[in-house]
Amino acid sequence: MVSWPEAVARISSGGGPALDVQHARFKIRRGSPIIVMGPSGSGKTRLWSHLTQNSPPDQMSVSTDDGYLVRRNRQAHSIITIPGQFSKTRFFDTDDLFGSETRIEGVIFVASYGYDRVWTNQDVVASWLESYDLETLRQRQMRNELDKFSDLCRLILQKRDLALPDSQPKWLLVVVNKLDLFWSSSEDARKYYQVGNDGDFGARAATLMQQLGTAMNFQILPVAALPGDYAFNSSRGSLTQTSFLNSDQCNTSVSCLVETLGELCNG
Repeated sequence: MVSWPEAVARISSGGGPALDVQHARFKIRRGSPIIVMGPSGSGKTRLWSHLTQNSPPDQMSVSTDDGYLVRRNRQAHSIITIPGQFSKTRFFDTDDLFGSETRIEGVIFVASYGYDRVWTNQDVVASWLESYDLETLRQRQMRNELDKFSDLCRLILQKRDLALPDSQPKWLLVVVNKLDLFWSSSEDARKYYQVGNDGDFGARAATLMQQLGTAMNFQILPVAALPGDYAFNSSRGSLTQTSFLNSDQCNTSVSCLVETLGELCNG
């Protein structure tokens, strides 16, 4: 299992090309899905594209199971992304996947340490900010992220109460995406998301683990799916953050993710 510090060390060294996670395409029977969830704009669809080697759609999140993570041992899992936006698709998929009948392999929750892309009217969001600066915007986005994670925790507990034990997710992986934007603060991010630390997110995760009372595996991992500067533009001005990683380093982070998923799915 790739730890957060190990991932940072590998990425820092410069890395290399991403693993060939889809080296062969062949007909397979749909197995237990891996569910990808998280706030709108956190990068779920881009990660789905990396893992399945399918092109991302032009807009919104993909919510289809025709993408597979095919590993070198030819085991495969469908990867289903539940849109972060409020929509009928989101509610229908959530009810189906976290109901009593669907067996789930694991859940990936995509966070971004406050660097979510804002899809809604940015002038409206800007008007809600007491101070117009990047840190205030990030804190707003992190509160929304925590709300989404709390919703996921509720769904996991609901599935525990409704479903058979072998249908519950075996693991929960929090992928903290957009590492290239908070590279200099990666250790602060680790402390925020780590179970048992002082951050609100880690405290909520600790509560979930205590409530479950089971051995569900919980992991966190930093990832940069794609290097790119961050920009929030409104009538109040532009808030920006420069990307600190190159494409090879981002590919290395995806390799760490694939390695971690392989170990989780074999565990």
